[in-house]
Amino acid sequence: MLALTYGDLIDYWEIENEPDIAFSADNAETYAAFFKAAVLGVRVGRARASARQHAPRGGAVVMAPMALPPGPYFQRLLDLGLLEWTDAFNYHYYGYAEDFTGVYRQFEAAAAESGADVSSAVRSGRDARATRGGDAHGQGCPCHVGCGRDARATALPVLLTEYGYGPLDAVQSRTVEGRVRQWRWFRDTEAQIDALGIEGPMAFYMMPYYERGINEFGLLMREPGGAGVPPAVGDAENLKTEKLKAEGGAGVRTVPRALARASLHPVWPAQLSPAGMAGMRSGGWTVGPAEAPAVFRAGGVTFVPGDFGAEVPEPWMRRIGQKFGEGLEASPAMAWLWERAVARWHGPPGRGWRGSGMGILPMSGKTFAARSAVHGLEARVTSESWAGCPCHFCAASDVSLTYPPPRPSGSPVVIDFLPQEGEGLVQFKDLGGYLVTEEILGGSYSGTGRLVVYNFSDRPVAGSLRLPPEFRAEFDDGETAGGAVLMLALAAGARREIPVRVAFGKRDFAGKDAEVVWEPGTDEIAAEQQPSGEGGMPERGTGILARERCLSAWHGLPARGRRSAPQMSFRTWAGCPCHYSRSVHGQDGRATSHAGGGGAGVSRWLTTLYPQPAGMRWQAREVFAFGGEEAEAARERLLARPLATGEPAVKAEGRWLVTDGVEVEETEDGWLFHLEKFPPDVPMRPMVAELPLPAHFRFGPGEVFLMNYRQVAPDGAEPVMLRVDDPDRRMRPVTGEFGDMMDVYFRTENGNLFSTSYRLNVKPEWQRYFVTASGLTMAFWGRAELPWRFAENRPVSLVFFLRPRSLPLAFEVKHPAIGTLTQ
Repeated sequence: MLALTYGDLIDYWEIENEPDIAFSADNAETYAAFFKAAVLGVRVGRARASARQHAPRGGAVVMAPMALPPGPYFQRLLDLGLLEWTDAFNYHYYGYAEDFTGVYRQFEAAAAESGADVSSAVRSGRDARATRGGDAHGQGCPCHVGCGRDARATALPVLLTEYGYGPLDAVQSRTVEGRVRQWRWFRDTEAQIDALGIEGPMAFYMMPYYERGINEFGLLMREPGGAGVPPAVGDAENLKTEKLKAEGGAGVRTVPRALARASLHPVWPAQLSPAGMAGMRSGGWTVGPAEAPAVFRAGGVTFVPGDFGAEVPEPWMRRIGQKFGEGLEASPAMAWLWERAVARWHGPPGRGWRGSGMGILPMSGKTFAARSAVHGLEARVTSESWAGCPCHFCAASDVSLTYPPPRPSGSPVVIDFLPQEGEGLVQFKDLGGYLVTEEILGGSYSGTGRLVVYNFSDRPVAGSLRLPPEFRAEFDDGETAGGAVLMLALAAGARREIPVRVAFGKRDFAGKDAEVVWEPGTDEIAAEQQPSGEGGMPERGTGILARERCLSAWHGLPARGRRSAPQMSFRTWAGCPCHYSRSVHGQDGRATSHAGGGGAGVSRWLTTLYPQPAGMRWQAREVFAFGGEEAEAARERLLARPLATGEPAVKAEGRWLVTDGVEVEETEDGWLFHLEKFPPDVPMRPMVAELPLPAHFRFGPGEVFLMNYRQVAPDGAEPVMLRVDDPDRRMRPVTGEFGDMMDVYFRTENGNLFSTSYRLNVKPEWQRYFVTASGLTMAFWGRAELPWRFAENRPVSLVFFLRPRSLPLAFEVKHPAIGTLTQ
């Protein structure tokens, strides 16, 4: 209904947000099923809307953006063929500016490893454009969404629907230093975005946005005295640091007090033409009185060119302080992005559309909704002012955009799974599957749930539903054997629930993949098979077959090579009806897994089952009791490694590396982290304690890292709650409403950090933390190098990020160990 009602107004349907973190509690396979259903629904709705309104069908359907770099969650989405269903690759970025390209390359590598038939599966928008056909506007059209796209294109466009700089607190957001840091981050990432050709960069966030009372993400600043302005500490001019001045070089100038307090705004021509812009780029302009230095004010803060390392004013600086609505003014970062956006729209032909850099995207298939925001920033732009502009939107009349033809659909059958609450199955997102918790005789485990099979087409379908050995379908007169094949017919739009019992024997805490595969029958079978019960399930006598096994003859055929999919292709097996990707074919799952729902209408659902660990015997193999000299090589490398801008430096303390303000006490069975202050010289970063690891250290498949943790009030000192406006920025909180927090990471030799997708809330009561090696995912605030999987890297340190809300305080860790859980 949404696509039917609003399809002519929407260019991109983004389905959900950051499902790989806490925005969604569901496993990756659940999101994949939801996304496929949404894609099929939007396609039908927009086709009907197009037929009804006699207008071009529009509205690409885009995957939810990934919040983190690639990890097990993203790998599962790849295994289920997500890239075959999405019309664009989509992700978010909030890490160090220096690592932006690294994260992009990690996603690129992950997609390519899934079997894509291109050297870079997630390729730059510039490369993608080279493979597309076009209408009369062709390759030179910077609006990009107006170009006809060849269905044979070999790359997905890349969207960056959020990227932002968070290390600004209430005080720093109203200082020169803080806003210059924000500008520098966007400047550096924007250069990489441009080099990579990312299609839709959307800066987060335009309006002032003080998230959770800790981080200011906003690109606009409130006028002094405006509502909602965080309290400032001291005079903004006095908060410039010597470090900032040094970075500015010889161009740094001081501002006379009288001038700084004069609320001087730049005065610009009422109408800005390309000739005028060219003149400004050559420096042919002045601000205010000729004898006065250039001064720019926004949010009560005064900026001069030297703050940005410039000797003279640059064209983009004229936008600092320009008004947005009631009481809002452009920060330096906003001014920079604003100028770059206009340059993109009015750049030379061939510089394809990338979005605005600040979230201005085409919002409809007719008149460009934000035309005034792009062409009329300073004035009422006429078509004559922008003669030769190829962006379509300068014409006075409405413009109809042409959209790419719909991509060939995969299977209309979507498979989902619902665990029965309280019946032995517990979803465990960080493990990528389910805990099977009901122990039965013989050391096995059991739970119950329901497979849900949907037919999202307008015609009936019939085929086989192959269960994994661990699944037994339940009926009134009994249950099938594990691995049964159910013959299933579904009417158009039908939904069928199949009760299943999950049972498997596992003597250690290790995952077991379980895959359900739908394979369609022929059209004749679909027409002949008449459902005898509700939802299209045949009678049990004809609907349940013995488990089919692969025949050697089927596998004697050579691999088909690669089946071309629209803009992507994946390896598959010709002629084999079993569709098992790993256990039967014995190949690397990343190379042979089918695109979920693709190819001949095959649909898949895949999860990982784990036995209940309670009651298992813990066998510790590594208890971190090695001497400091055993890890000396790792310590030297860690102290010498290059740091990103804003990354806290560490110093040696015993066998640990710590930031200033942290001391580590070695206890009989663990560690006590004494916390006094946050790191100096870097804003909004946590305290760090890092333990270098010896060369023989390993954390491998089937193993678990386990520890107990709590917070402890130090002797003789009462912890004091931190204040966001404390004059000492080392005493301002870096965590908000969630309490005292701790992150646990393993750093690998290439500098990457691996952890779970959540932080630990440290309380006075003892809590337990455990993670499997297979559950570790890449995180921001480390570095971003290849390879991206933890299993393909060598760990060199155990890292704790420490975020107390009061100081002084201590976090205690007991019984840290790596080992196995067995019966």
